[in-house]
Amino acid sequence: MRKRLTEEQRSQIGRRYIAGENSLTLSEEYGVSHVAVLKLLERKGIRRRPAILNRDERRRMAAEFMNGLSVRSLALKYGRRESTIAGWLLPHVPAATALELEEEFRPVNHGRRRHGRS
Repeated sequence: MRKRLTEEQRSQIGRRYIAGENSLTLSEEYGVSHVAVLKLLERKGIRRRPAILNRDERRRMAAEFMNGLSVRSLALKYGRRESTIAGWLLPHVPAATALELEEEFRPVNHGRRRHGRS
């Protein structure tokens, strides 16, 4: 049985997405599919953010990180997952910091294989 969102929940999702939250995170939090959130945003006339950041945005993000903004704060600001932000930062930060990011945000596989990979 699919979960139906109340009008208040639909409004909250729209407001939170506009404020920079990630659509996938919102779908998980509200217990609906990612596609449902994307369709909701479309029906409300809310434009989706680009899936990737351009080079200038990534450099600006790296500068903000080096000036003390946390990965979590950057993730909220840019509407992306923390692990995505960490991955984007790797080529733009000093080597020692990059090693710390790799260690902290290394993906966990839990023994499952990804599609198309051995």
